[in-house]
Amino acid sequence: VTAISRERNGVRMMAPAHSIHARAAVIAAGAHSRGLALQLGERVPLDTERGYHLEFDMETPPVERPVCPTHHGFYFCPMRGRLRVAGTVELGGLTAPSNPRRLEVLLANARRIFPTLGEPSRSWMGFRPSMPDSVPVIRPSRGGRDVVFA
Repeated sequence: VTAISRERNGVRMMAPAHSIHARAAVIAAGAHSRGLALQLGERVPLDTERGYHLEFDMETPPVERPVCPTHHGFYFCPMRGRLRVAGTVELGGLTAPSNPRRLEVLLANARRIFPTLGEPSRSWMGFRPSMPDSVPVIRPSRGGRDVVFA
């Protein structure tokens, strides 16, 4: 859904190839929820945490459960056939370019713990919704019970 509006007897939701009318809608679009709420005239103080991730393909990861070297502030997460290194959250919104320095620091710190790590197999940046008080928004819209925020 890229657009939402209130109509008589419900809510209209639009996507690139679809338009749907419903009696009620739940906005549960993670970091994208703020823009949809704003289209309904409701300001939700949601920001976007951007988390950076590296993955190393390997048959047997060097740890058996998630481990956090607290002095570096990231996690080693063993997965089937790979090791994920995740951390370095920043508040940066949905449109700002990723910061390659974040991945470089993550890699350097991971190699401090496991010096034999090779090159990462892949990397990415993910978006997570974040409220100033860290409390999720789960309630009806102030404009009416036809829209619920989750």
